[in-house]
Amino acid sequence: MQRGKKEATDITGLLRTRHANRCILFALCCTPFALSLLGCTPRIPSTSVEARRHDKNSVQPKVVKELELPGDALAGDDRYVVNLKGSKLQVRDRRGKLVFEPNREFRPLSVERPVQLVGNRIYIVEGSPKDDSTFERVWIGDLAKKRLSPLDELNRLVRKVPPPELCFSSKYAAIADEKKLVIYDLALRRVSHVLPRKCWFEPIGWTSDTKIAGIGCVKLRGRKVTAPNVGVLDIKSGRFEWCTDFDPDVGLGHAIAGQGHVLAEYSEPSNDHDRQCIVELRSRKVSFLDGMAEFTPLFLDSSGILHSELLGYFGLWKMRLWGKGPLGPAVPSERPVQGRVRQKWAVELTHDLETDPYVGPDGTVYVVTERECIALRSDGSKKWRLRKSDLQFCSVVATKETVYLAMSDRLRALARDGTRLWQWIEGIEVWGPAFGHDGTLLFGDGHGHLHALSEGGKEKWRRTLARGENAAVSAPVVGEDGIVYALSSSGALHAFEPGGRSKWVFRTQGQQAGDPILVPGLGVAFIVEEFDGGSSSALFVVDGNGRQRWKKMLPAEAPDRVSASKDGTVYYGDGRALHAVNERGHEEWKFHAPGCSPPLVVGRNGTVYVASDDGNIYAIGRDGKREWAFNTMSDGARVGGVGRDGTVYGRTWDTVFALHVKR
Repeated sequence: MQRGKKEATDITGLLRTRHANRCILFALCCTPFALSLLGCTPRIPSTSVEARRHDKNSVQPKVVKELELPGDALAGDDRYVVNLKGSKLQVRDRRGKLVFEPNREFRPLSVERPVQLVGNRIYIVEGSPKDDSTFERVWIGDLAKKRLSPLDELNRLVRKVPPPELCFSSKYAAIADEKKLVIYDLALRRVSHVLPRKCWFEPIGWTSDTKIAGIGCVKLRGRKVTAPNVGVLDIKSGRFEWCTDFDPDVGLGHAIAGQGHVLAEYSEPSNDHDRQCIVELRSRKVSFLDGMAEFTPLFLDSSGILHSELLGYFGLWKMRLWGKGPLGPAVPSERPVQGRVRQKWAVELTHDLETDPYVGPDGTVYVVTERECIALRSDGSKKWRLRKSDLQFCSVVATKETVYLAMSDRLRALARDGTRLWQWIEGIEVWGPAFGHDGTLLFGDGHGHLHALSEGGKEKWRRTLARGENAAVSAPVVGEDGIVYALSSSGALHAFEPGGRSKWVFRTQGQQAGDPILVPGLGVAFIVEEFDGGSSSALFVVDGNGRQRWKKMLPAEAPDRVSASKDGTVYYGDGRALHAVNERGHEEWKFHAPGCSPPLVVGRNGTVYVASDDGNIYAIGRDGKREWAFNTMSDGARVGGVGRDGTVYGRTWDTVFALHVKR
């Protein structure tokens, strides 16, 4: 597909998808298997391709085969890759293990991006069983819950816009036709913006909740002819910010967007050698990849690796575009200083992270992947590593002498050097632990019980807080007076004396949505969902005597966790903004950050640190104003904790990093 040729009079006539490319290649060259029968060996591009044209911005990538797949690769991100095996869609992790396979057959619509991954969601644009160029419906899949459902309201809208080009973010769907660009709010299930298309503009990928990158034909610098260029559209203002200034006779083909970059097929009449251009949206720097004509780019991950498909082969091929790798030990950051903050170090791991970084009392940083628990020193160097195959859903809590792993079926205690001391096994999920004033370990489980163990792992007492199939008890918290608070799956907050005697129960008309937290000077805060039988959530603050101090209703998409500062301010994010609520339950301020989500980490000086879907980690002062922002170039960024020296620790899908904040 090439965009913007001078002799083209019909833009839609130039569109041909990579599925069409694959069919043409198949028809002309047959399959690699058939060629092998004829005694021919299909040519795989060399890892050191001699380019016909070089310039200072030209890159000669090293291409490595990454993964075999049983069918065409359609999409991917830092954690997953989607392939089509016959008429079955399969979602796999980056090692090829099957994660989710919908129990139905699909025929993806013949468009540029028929399948898109956004966090734990997969969007599938389905074509008609009789004609894959005719739109049928859009499906949304929840990879965590292994559930697939149609987007009925969006489907009714899209059927009016033939042929549709759709682009999804965590909040919106962009629908482009010949006359306008429609922005559909996925949460509110309604049209949010309608932008007239003053020029041809094809959306490629969202760079934030309000900006979308794409390729369009525009007039630049007084030219009388249009030229294809890469730009960013602000859906609020409707303004285009063009990032390139290509000549009119340049052709741009299949393109992808991600990690602050756009990568597109590039051709020009003066050079018959096909290239791919890489546009860094922030700096507007343009680089080129030479000798990559046989590869179809699929996605860019947060570590700077481009993952592509080789036409005629099933699988993924990878090449590094920026950064260093593989990043085993800590590597000094090459990112520029962003105001008051700079990255001290980053450690890339071989598996995706299961938890956020946990900072122990001695400054050790603990991270858990699905196969190992790693302890890092404050400079990023490794102290020890525990390799296990059963660390899914594991969390870490540590004292000065002992490290505790709360796992899916046990609680394990480790010494400071990572050696095992003891473990408590009952085959049920463990949430916690918290520590009593006498060293007692307190934790909830997935069967509705609250447990108390001695420091040596022997059970002191057990209490049943909930019964039934979905009975569960949250991770508890311990007040300054030693009272233990735990939230049951029925939305009831229980208070126990240190010896296990029940003190009081505060009941709500909702379901447990997360763990309770202590609010200094006020009591305990927690969120329940499906409040009063509806779809909304509610935030409660209850004092030490079991009396409600205040309640605040929240939208259905509110998070399950909140945070609090020393002055009694409670913070929560609703996916669009960070909210601060004072001790009387009144909102003090809100800070707009798209997709902001827990955990919200509160520093010693009251600064709140939160990650956003736009890839930034924000520091917000007590007055609600931004102190600084650090761009991680990843939509999987999260904040883990703050060290005693003020170092902020965070992570992306597979990398943990430390930020130095200038005071």
